[in-house]
Amino acid sequence: MNEQVILVNIIGDICKKMSVIPNFQAGNGEQIVKTLNDLDNSITQKGYKYPLLAMVLPVLEKRGRSVGFYAKVTIPRIVICTISNYATDDVLLRYDTTTGVFPNILYPMYYDFLYQCGVSDNVNGQDPNSFEHQKRDCPNVRRLSSQTNDWVDYIEILNLELTLLQIKTC
Repeated sequence: MNEQVILVNIIGDICKKMSVIPNFQAGNGEQIVKTLNDLDNSITQKGYKYPLLAMVLPVLEKRGRSVGFYAKVTIPRIVICTISNYATDDVLLRYDTTTGVFPNILYPMYYDFLYQCGVSDNVNGQDPNSFEHQKRDCPNVRRLSSQTNDWVDYIEILNLELTLLQIKTC
């Protein structure tokens, strides 16, 4: 018997194994923003909004070309972000090795996410540097969305290519 392969669950499980466990959200942009706004209105969950790892859907699965693999996916956009501490300050503060959010929060999360992809039983490939993608730093260039008041610093992972495996259970 084979386990179901559900990309959203795989990425969610990867996030649960990260050193800093992010608020994982998946959906189109409007759905993710709605969930974040709902968290703003929650008394008990508001503090769990950030750091955030959001996977933008939909994602196409390319199937049937490789024997032994479930699918090859290209995730168009993953955003790893944290609330900005520097709403009007110089961008260089974000990269300060002592206090900046990029070297102390975002880069470690980015590398940990890729590492956890490499050790996942559902992802083919062990070297975190082998997952083809583009990376873009976004140091508080704007609010996360026009529908939120959250100014964030974030890293975008664009077009992340993963080959998914289907685990067989006896």
